[in-house]
Amino acid sequence: MCTEWLIVMACVSVKLSLLSSGDDPLLPTAADPAVDSSSSGRRIWNDFDFPFWEAMALKQESVRIIIADDHPVFRFGLRQIIEAEPGFDVVGEADHGEDALEIIGKIHPAIAILDVSMPRLDGLALARQLQKQEHPVKTILVTMYREEKLYKRAIEAGVKGYVLKDSSASDIISCIKAVVAGQDYASPELTTYLVSRVRQVAEVEISGSEIESLTIAERRILALLAEYKTSKEIAQELFVSPRTIETHRNNICQKLGIHGSHALMKFALAQTASPPSDL
Repeated sequence: MCTEWLIVMACVSVKLSLLSSGDDPLLPTAADPAVDSSSSGRRIWNDFDFPFWEAMALKQESVRIIIADDHPVFRFGLRQIIEAEPGFDVVGEADHGEDALEIIGKIHPAIAILDVSMPRLDGLALARQLQKQEHPVKTILVTMYREEKLYKRAIEAGVKGYVLKDSSASDIISCIKAVVAGQDYASPELTTYLVSRVRQVAEVEISGSEIESLTIAERRILALLAEYKTSKEIAQELFVSPRTIETHRNNICQKLGIHGSHALMKFALAQTASPPSDL
């Protein structure tokens, strides 16, 4: 970078010397077709004859980024990955949402990478505030959660990028590049998961009226199945015998038209799966 600007300054010096002596070969002549006759001989530059020193002066600045996450080790690792990429510059860090909001307001970064589960103001709530303020910063959410509902909430909050914490290092770089270019981005792993979820739900799609046909006890058992509990564990919690739970399970399957050893579990998970309630 220093070498480039030394070249720029040298070119500027030469340019000024030529202007003062009147020998600048880039000055227009009366016969020059690139002269704008309406502006006293002002030359109109195009993409091919634009002077090098002016092009260098207009060189784009680095993309300014802040990281907000309450885990210092994660922030440090993420910063190393980002700053290893030419053109990216981490200009601030925060360990909670309120601090991140203040930093964004002061230094106006281009990109804000936000953890979903930060204290004092989580990443999703922070994204909503920035959206409400119509702040130009573009937000990227980093999270451990693969839940469809959380992803939808992020999109509604104006989040441009959604990256899983266990993704590869190249994933966050690809995300930043896409967001800077004005595109939306989601981790490939998340896309695969969501497609799989849609297929699972399609396999056991049940109408609302059929679900309403379940008794209160059957709905309770369905909810406990979604918590990965066995029939024996459910029986202990509801103070009934395991055989009674198996009977209820069979009745649920008959009412909903579900068949297969794992079909009821898939249906229970599809109906009740959701991210933490405080998000």
